[in-house]
Amino acid sequence: MSTRYRTLLVGLGKIGATYVDDASMSKTVPYVTHAQVLAAHPSILWHGAVDTSEAANEFVRARFGVEHTGTSVEHIPALAHVDVAVLATPPSSRARMLDAMPNLKAVLVEKPLGGTLAESQRFVEECRRRGVLTQVNLTRRCDAVIRELARGGLQERTGPVQCGFGTYGNGVVNYATHTVDLVRMLVGEVTAVQAIPRARGYTEGPIAGDRNLSFTLFVGETPITLHPVRFSEYREGSLDLWGEKGRLEFLQEGLRVRETPRQSCRSLDGAFELDSDSASLRDTGYGRALLDLYDDLVAVLDGRRGTTCSPCESALATECVVHAVLESARNGGAVIEVRQNVAPVC
Repeated sequence: MSTRYRTLLVGLGKIGATYVDDASMSKTVPYVTHAQVLAAHPSILWHGAVDTSEAANEFVRARFGVEHTGTSVEHIPALAHVDVAVLATPPSSRARMLDAMPNLKAVLVEKPLGGTLAESQRFVEECRRRGVLTQVNLTRRCDAVIRELARGGLQERTGPVQCGFGTYGNGVVNYATHTVDLVRMLVGEVTAVQAIPRARGYTEGPIAGDRNLSFTLFVGETPITLHPVRFSEYREGSLDLWGEKGRLEFLQEGLRVRETPRQSCRSLDGAFELDSDSASLRDTGYGRALLDLYDDLVAVLDGRRGTTCSPCESALATECVVHAVLESARNGGAVIEVRQNVAPVC
């Protein structure tokens, strides 16, 4: 058995703890919250929890038996012994959290990494300076099905991607980040973006002022266009990729994937069409991806794996793309080139 890592959870909102009472979500996603994983993981010693709401602290004390809780990090004893910090707070407060825990080995952090792109860059630089291992909750990066597709399975099934389409809601910075990151995994690095200024947009989502707008990502000359839908009407975060010999769709917020192969065209000799009668639908591993994210982090801490599947440098590269989309929107739909670096600089 691996070492047990003393862990502090900071932030007890929906993903931190309270989604545990969402009955519908719990049916399809066994590990909905960080609290559930921390309580169940054999390599985690849940040291304490922090939230500005005392009601939230009482919730985790009663539900999970957490001994140490407080309305600020400084209220938690033995901070020098904390190995892992799970940061599920609003992004602008995270650098201060690191300062309170001098001997951290790792952080598991929600996106975005900072309240602004500059804050995100400073967070990455501080983790790098201190030698703190990072894992960002872009959970599709730990989904076994999606990882297999990224390693060449997509190319085998569909051939080179010709174009793609997708939907998202609750904000570009918030929710669309997952889809942009999925495009980077499966299709390749985004080289340019363009907002679509004439498409209807609106401001909505858990991050104040977050935009919902239509935009196109370019992976070289391959376009992937995303459009917002209001989650008050229905929730969907989809991605639909059309290759040269088939089609692959991620549906129901990534819980399922549908594959449609190519066949000879029924209405024209010498042509092809998608064989919609033979489309196959299967589950991804997204239902347990949050648990897998922790397993991956522990494996690196134990020395059984070299790097985490979702390091902060990769998450920062995705944030660079998202902020380029917003820059394009501010500039009337101008094409914005996205610079790619090993250590992203935007």
